[in-house]
Formats: sequence, structure tokens, C-alpha cells
Amino acid sequence: MIPSFDGDGLPSNQSLTFGHYVTEIVSKALADGRTKLIIDVSGNPGGNVDRAFNLFKLFFPSKFPYSANRFRRHEVSEGLVKVLSALNRSTALENVPNNVDYMASSVAVTPDQEAGFESYEEFLGDTTQLGTPVSSLFASFNFTEASGNSDTPIRGYAGRPLNKTQPFKAENILSIGDGFCASTCSIFVNMMTNIGGVRALSFGGHPNGEPMQIMGGVRGSQTLGFDDITAVVSAAKSVYGETPEKLEFITKEEIERFIKVAPRPLDEFPIKLRSGQVNFLNTYQEEDNDLPLQFQYQAGDCRLYYTAENIYRPETIWKSAKEAIWGNGSCVKGSTGGTGSLEGRKKGKKNESEGG
Repeated sequence: MIPSFDGDGLPSNQSLTFGHYVTEIVSKALADGRTKLIIDVSGNPGGNVDRAFNLFKLFFPSKFPYSANRFRRHEVSEGLVKVLSALNRSTALENVPNNVDYMASSVAVTPDQEAGFESYEEFLGDTTQLGTPVSSLFASFNFTEASGNSDTPIRGYAGRPLNKTQPFKAENILSIGDGFCASTCSIFVNMMTNIGGVRALSFGGHPNGEPMQIMGGVRGSQTLGFDDITAVVSAAKSVYGETPEKLEFITKEEIERFIKVAPRPLDEFPIKLRSGQVNFLNTYQEEDNDLPLQFQYQAGDCRLYYTAENIYRPETIWKSAKEAIWGNGSCVKGSTGGTGSLEGRKKGKKNESEGG
């Protein structure tokens, strides 16, 4: 079971530790002669996205962990990019908070991990979606560069060990969840189902005899806390300092406007707020860069309702899932073949926009 990908409050090497233990668990399962694997992500709110990519590469070493993101272009986001793009790559990596260092165009990379952006203009782009300006597509981060850091490894990059064989066949892996799978969790399940071809089974929900999503939480690729926003705005302000007229990509007037419209730190709010966060990045399916995953409906491949035994003995949830997929059990009638499921996609029912 993976209840979270988070590591807040834990040592900085937790992504390394996470990767070590999941490898150990899979290796032990194979040594014990196990041929099937259930991954339970019930209640998983997300966390460190590098762990999702690293875990995916464990199960599918030959497949590419595609990631493509955009942010909405407005005065503040464009101002941040223009200011931070005045920094060279090494300076940006050193001075911009690492969870938003892609706002410096010298740091951002394309979804295929093959190239960077030549200029802030190329990074911001000129794309609009439903009348809203958005950035160019870019990857969550540079996998090779991140893997060079001992704390955030991704298998197969920067010399990190990569298993030569796939530990389980896709049809012998099952992702299960209760619909509460969000952010990094949804990124992981999306890769497993849409890239790896793994089936997903959803538990619970209103007993209406219909398909149900396993990824029912936010499907953006990054949330930013108010403190994160304050940090990146502060980083931008430290770049232009007292001499904004010397910056190459932004005028003094634009900086003055940026200062006026940029979000205030929490301690300057007229009311007391302890925290808060917003979804900052939309993410997209490969070959579908128009509709963010947040607005796509993707049904699970099977659905089960919780039984009294499942509630009192949670380990029986996995047994019920196993019987439904690989045994003599069955899915809820009417719950299979839904839009976005593996069976549904084979029938031409691709992931569709929610709400019509």
C-alpha cells in the first residue's frame, strides 16, 4: 500500500529511501515466487513527484515516463519568467526554489527530455486554450539533472541503476483505490494505466452500478502553497534588486506592475491566514495537449463495493480485488468498459471531458 508520496518533515534523502524499499519489496516478492502485484493507493493525496517517476520506471524500465505541463499566463507568471530568465542556468538552480526553478526558462526542459528552451519567449509561447493564454508544454523537471542529486534518483538517468527486465507483466499488476487519489498519486496511476497498460479497480462510491474513477482527486501536476508563491516572488525581487533598468527581458514599468499585482506574503494579508495552496500546473496526456487531465474522465476497469468484512478486516480488500480480477469473483455489474478504461479505450471510448 502507498498511502502517500509525501516527505514533508522527513530527511532530504527520503526519495532515495523510498526507492530502496520499494525495490526491496518487489525483489522479495519475486524471490518468493510471486507473479502478481496489487498496488493500493487508497487515500493517497500525492507528494514528491520524483518518487512517482522512479516507481514507474521500476515496473516499466523500457517505457518513457512522459510528463507535460502548462501554467496559465498572466501578469505575475509572465513577470516571474521574464525576471528569472535573466539568470543563467547554474545561477537559477542555486537561487530559485527548486520546486519552481522551471520558471527560469534556462532550467525548463521539453516533455521528451531532449531539449531546453532557447528563450523566455519560446517558453511562454503563444498558445491559448479556451481563450486563456497558457505556457508552452514542459516536463516536470530534468530527469537526468535531478538524478544527479543523490537524494532524488530516477532509475536509468544519470547512471542510476535500472533493472533490465520488467518484474511483472502489465496484466499481472493491479492498481486499486477508493477514488481519493490526487496530484502525484494521479500522475503515478495515469502512467501505470495509460503508458504501462495496467488495470485499475475502484472501491466504494454510491451504489449506482456504474463505472467509477480511481483518480477522483485533483489531477494537476503541481500545487503551490502560499509560502511557495512567496518564496518564488521573493527570488524574483532579489534578482532585479535596486536596478531594474539593467534587466534584459523586462522593463522598469513591467517590474513596477509586477510588484503591484504579485501576491502578498501571508503576514501582510488583512486577515490572518495560516496556509493555503492552489493548483499551479495542468498536466496532459501524450498526444493530447489540449485537454488537461483535471478535466478528463477515466473510469476504472472494475469496481467493487466495500463489504462489512472489508471494513473490519482491511486486508480482505486486496483479497476481494484479487478474486475479481484473477479469480472467480466478479466486478459490479455495469462497472466495466467505461470511458477511459482499458476496455473502453479498445472500443474507442477515450478519456473524455467531464461535464460534457
